Amino acid sequence: MTNPHPDNSESKAPFKVILVINAFEDDAPTRVMLNVGEALASSGLYECAVAAWSRRGPLRSWAEEKVGRTYVLSSSEEGLGTFAPPGLRFVRLLKQVRPTLVHFSLTRPTLLGVPIASALEVPRIVITQHGTHEWGESSVYPEPLVRGGFFWVARAAHRIVTVSNAVRQELLAAGVPPERLVVIPNGVDPHLFRPLGKDERQNLRKQLCAEGTHSDVYLVGAAGNFRFIKGYDVFLRAAAGLRLRCPNARFVLWGSGPEEPALRALAETLRLTPYLHWGGRVKSLSEWLPALDVFVQPSRQESFGLATAEAMSCGVPVVVSAVGGLRELVPDGVCGIQVPPDDPDSLARVLAMLHQAPSLREAMGQAARERIVREFSIQQMQKRYLNLYEELVQGLPRYGEVACSHC
Repeated sequence: MTNPHPDNSESKAPFKVILVINAFEDDAPTRVMLNVGEALASSGLYECAVAAWSRRGPLRSWAEEKVGRTYVLSSSEEGLGTFAPPGLRFVRLLKQVRPTLVHFSLTRPTLLGVPIASALEVPRIVITQHGTHEWGESSVYPEPLVRGGFFWVARAAHRIVTVSNAVRQELLAAGVPPERLVVIPNGVDPHLFRPLGKDERQNLRKQLCAEGTHSDVYLVGAAGNFRFIKGYDVFLRAAAGLRLRCPNARFVLWGSGPEEPALRALAETLRLTPYLHWGGRVKSLSEWLPALDVFVQPSRQESFGLATAEAMSCGVPVVVSAVGGLRELVPDGVCGIQVPPDDPDSLARVLAMLHQAPSLREAMGQAARERIVREFSIQQMQKRYLNLYEELVQGLPRYGEVACSHC
């Protein structure tokens, strides 16, 4: 990424920033934060480090290469104390780096890390909130406790980034001051997630369909973390209903998660197994999404819908639940179709209609691609974060100049 402020970066030392994530896992929140870090490091204005609160993961080497120094706060190998707990290691990291800004993502790092950063008088604290649903389903603590804890620590944040207006409205309704909230949608790389030519696409379909590349196969797919909130049981029930209307329909489901055994059992019960390809976790969906005729996001709740945006960037029409950020991402009837959540019959009817309308699918896929390039590219997301950081650090001390009584 080119430096948007070359004069400043050449004449002044960079600001120090620490990005705090849960783990170096290949999931949407982590990829978003590392993409932000890459933009910060490339600008020349910031020196970045990335700290994972709990564990290593496959993206650590990528973070080292593109962003900067990385730490795993649960590990004794980071030079932050052999027997120290993650919180104490984070204290030592802050005292060692003396950052101008610390940026937190996801519930656990936010709840545990923000009070520490605030107590050590870090000049600027940012939180990216990917959705309030994570307070309940993905936490080991009761949701009311997590919710209350978030709003307590949020008072120390100078900005809270939400990935959609839907999440912003949830936080506003809960009492977060509007001046602290800023909406920055997630971004997709349109050069990586792109439509394929006919031959390439047919080769992919051959790998996903038992019948090979027959032109009459109607290929419908979904992807994500197999959790109840994502609604993949709804996808399977809709698939069974679609099979009654469209015998040539075939299905792909990429991902993994705690609901996988139950989903596999449901597929057996619905007699879908011969027509369903379990894709597992893949390094990049960009290699597979262009093969689909339709992508489905059947979530019961969704803060943004990154996999949906990736499918749209590949020129694939989408059918999504009319919930949360999906309602903003997918204009109904333009780039795809919205259906009521938790309603497999409605989903099956819409998929059957699209099966009979290839020209409509093509038009929606083209509109979807144009929408991502125009409004939801990764470059636009990075620029918005750079603008936010520039606003927050204006007039603050730079590298090596941050000092406080606790450090």
